[in-house]
Amino acid sequence: MHYEDPYQTLPESTQGETWVRISVVGLGRLGAPMCACFAAKGFNVIGVDIDPKKVQDLNNRFAPVSETGLQQLLREPGLCLTATTNLESAILQTDVTFVVTATPSDSSGKFSLKYILPVCEKIGKVLARKDGFHVVAITSTVMPGDCDGPIKDVLEQTSTGVCGEQFGLVYNPEFIALGSVIKDFLNPDFVLLGANDPLSYARIAQIYESCVDSPVIKSMSRVNAELTKLALNSYITAKISFANMLARICEQLPDANVDIVTDAIGTDSRIGKKYLKGAISYGGPCFPRDNRALATLTDCPIPATIDKFNRDQIKWLADFVQDTAKGEITVLGKSYKPGTEVTEESAGVLLQQELESRNMILANTYLGNTVVIIQPDPKFATLDYSGRLVIDCWRAFPELDRPDVDYYPLGLG
Repeated sequence: MHYEDPYQTLPESTQGETWVRISVVGLGRLGAPMCACFAAKGFNVIGVDIDPKKVQDLNNRFAPVSETGLQQLLREPGLCLTATTNLESAILQTDVTFVVTATPSDSSGKFSLKYILPVCEKIGKVLARKDGFHVVAITSTVMPGDCDGPIKDVLEQTSTGVCGEQFGLVYNPEFIALGSVIKDFLNPDFVLLGANDPLSYARIAQIYESCVDSPVIKSMSRVNAELTKLALNSYITAKISFANMLARICEQLPDANVDIVTDAIGTDSRIGKKYLKGAISYGGPCFPRDNRALATLTDCPIPATIDKFNRDQIKWLADFVQDTAKGEITVLGKSYKPGTEVTEESAGVLLQQELESRNMILANTYLGNTVVIIQPDPKFATLDYSGRLVIDCWRAFPELDRPDVDYYPLGLG
């Protein structure tokens, strides 16, 4: 079934409902902020995790993960938010369960269900003796076909119920960036909702209509939603890589400036300016993995080519540093972006590893003679670069173009 209208009338069985009780399984970098956001919007929320420290922290209103605004949100008065290690208890006390467990990439690039399936097995066993229509919302990124395949199968087998009749199953990933999870969650461009029955759709839509002002809900089948999640992030990586390619071209052309070029083409409404900033490789826990996962579904070389180009950018930058550097080298920006401590596939970490493999001397506790600024973090503007060679990957600090600094802004000819 396909539901185009996000504001359709709720099924009769949900009309008059004003309170949906929510459980969130997995109190990590997304799950913990989701708990806080739902609770801040008036929902009764139970967070679930196997880590007793995270559970204790959340119950004591301490952020179990580092995320902008999370601690402040947890300190708001009147939150109906608790946490437990007891999944069974949480399922029995709630109406909707968001599953936000890890789905690590396997050797082929596909997402593994080794953590999700045991959780769904436990949920199904509880649903077998629970009254009422309970909706299981998979928020973790999975491969197209996983919800209608292994995930639904294990829920039906263990609950002895039929999906869409005795319980609901929805695919509902979030499009967030670490460091701005709360802002992104509460202000989405759209909500992606993959559901194959109207009651499951209505229950999740009702939650988002309470959390977001006039949400744009893109409803579709579960498999279409799974593909949409991968396709969107992979498309963004293509846009980033295209801008990076333009930066490399501009560096070879006298007086060329990638910012002028991308500003012009980004003005075209067919393209847009978001993610069109020529700099250096993308990283983080989502973009690289989603792109590689999409590549496993097609013989088309586009996703794999983007991934290779992104990896090659690190080697290109290492070559540039090696040819340009003077003395010891400091790489500024170890996280994959400003505002987060996450270093997964970050350009800074990968560059440092590449330089170390070339036996170049790195200064990690002080500024070396050569400084490579990997990310446009304002805090780097306060450092003293006098007498140093500075490679600015984002052209974020043009004020360093002065006599006492040997300034190399990338993307300029």
